[in-house]
Formats: sequence, C-alpha cells, structure tokens
Amino acid sequence: MVVIGEEIIVYLNMKNQILVLFSFILISVTAFSQSKDSLCIEFKKDTFYAKIASYLDLHKGDTLADIGAEYGYTIVRIAHYNPGVIFYEEDINRWITNRVFFKSTIKKACANVDINSFKYFRGTPTSTKFSDHFFKKIFIALSIHEFEFKEIMMQDIKRILRSDGHLYIMESFFKRPAEKEKNCKRPYLLKPDFLSLMKNAGFELVKEIEMLETDDASNTEFSFFEYKIKE
Repeated sequence: MVVIGEEIIVYLNMKNQILVLFSFILISVTAFSQSKDSLCIEFKKDTFYAKIASYLDLHKGDTLADIGAEYGYTIVRIAHYNPGVIFYEEDINRWITNRVFFKSTIKKACANVDINSFKYFRGTPTSTKFSDHFFKKIFIALSIHEFEFKEIMMQDIKRILRSDGHLYIMESFFKRPAEKEKNCKRPYLLKPDFLSLMKNAGFELVKEIEMLETDDASNTEFSFFEYKIKE
C-alpha cells in the first residue's frame, strides 16, 4: 500500500511538472506571437522605408543593385513596397548575404516579399565584379563608410552604372570627428569628406534629402542622396 502511494505521488509530481512545462511553452509561444505581431504592426506604421522606396522610383520589371547588402535589413523592407523588382545583392561577406539570411530577415520584418526577388553576388574590397555599365539604378545603404578602399570602390560603382543611370545613397555622418560606432568596423564619414569623395569619383549630385531631424547635441546626421555620372 505504501509502495502504491509512493508511485501515485511520483506520478502526480511528474504530471504537475508536465503541466507546468506545457503552460510555459504555451505562454512563450503566445508571447512570441504577440511580439511578432507587434513587429508587423510597427513595420506597417513606419513610413520611413516607404519614403525610401518612393525615392528609388522602382517599377515592376526593374533591376536594382544593392551594394554592401549584408543580410538585407534595409532592402527587404524596400522590396516590400516594390513587388516585381529584381534585386542584385552584393557584399564581400557571402556568409550573411545569401538566401538563408534573407529569408530570416523577411520573416523578422514581417515583409510581404518573394524570396526569389533576390540574387546574391560576392564582390571584393576593390570590385563589385559586375559587368561594365550593367545597372541603371544602384543603391548603397549605410555602407560607404565601411568600404576599406573608398576611392577605388566608388570608381568601380561608376564603372558598372549606365551613363543614364542613377546612384542612390543612404548614409550616416558624424558632424564632428568621433570614435566609430559600436557595430561598425570603420567610423562614419564627415559629410564634407563624403561630398569630396563623390565629386572626385566623377558623380554629380541630383538631390539630397535629410532623413532625420537631429538637435545640436547630436553628433550624427542621416541623409539620402541621388547622384548621376558627371557629364
């Protein structure tokens, strides 16, 4: 009788543990779902990427080169607003610029994007490896400050851009010299240095849009540029 009682107690303890574990899993799944839903809501509310997408003026059937693509954080959100566009994703790091990482980014961004919209290419610190005059539109998001050989790379960007093409750049700048950002290999540029880099590379500024308002205390500014090859 005592043995049977001990077995019942053990059984009840195991049952309680299973119920607690099940409850924890249920709560965790619910919390994750709510978190994911919250991310979706925030993304749909945010007009930032919709504005960037409109500046790029993409249409169904267009192709866009995305240089310094990483895992697609920016371009996936832009692709959400541009179905039917083919994106050429180029980076020197093939371990993050690939279908697996982009599929994960699409899921995290809650973006309505066809994973087959992206094609992946590996460049070098001095060349994109694309053919001459291949693209009518090229996009570089928060990557120029990371280029190891900035002057050489900008000459290469000009090489792959068509004479009637447009280069779009989204970049952050330091207002004053400072240490590099925590997640960056190299520091942000000062805007005068960036403008000088583009001029020396043979690009002509079409327009500049200040993306975020910053106060005097802030040491960073964030802008969107449209360039064409200088005639």
